[in-house]
Amino acid sequence: MTVLTLAIDLICLLCALFFRQIAAFMLGDVPRCIVYRMGYLCPSCGGTRAVNYFFHGNFALSFQHNPFFFVMIIYLLTLLLMLNLGYLFRVSFGVRAVRAMLCYKTVIAIVAAYALFGIVRNLI
Repeated sequence: MTVLTLAIDLICLLCALFFRQIAAFMLGDVPRCIVYRMGYLCPSCGGTRAVNYFFHGNFALSFQHNPFFFVMIIYLLTLLLMLNLGYLFRVSFGVRAVRAMLCYKTVIAIVAAYALFGIVRNLI
């Protein structure tokens, strides 16, 4: 073995140890949501797992972890489809659907549903 390969091996070993320490620190000191620390579930709790399970095809677990994120993923995928139909393929229905889905009334309704979901989630 040459000195160069030994140096590269040593650098790779040091990098692996360094990133292992960073990963251990990040996994050990993940800050908790302030709402969760008070003993309640915020509307976003379980959202990451819901998205992960959704894109891995496990829809039941996705819905079980956070039903609101499950519905929002479907909403966003529909919006993406309508954007493609409306503006890429020039389908008039797609343009009207995108305008309706991004209307300020729709956005206010989604925010209100998100807040209501957070309240109802902790009452059950």
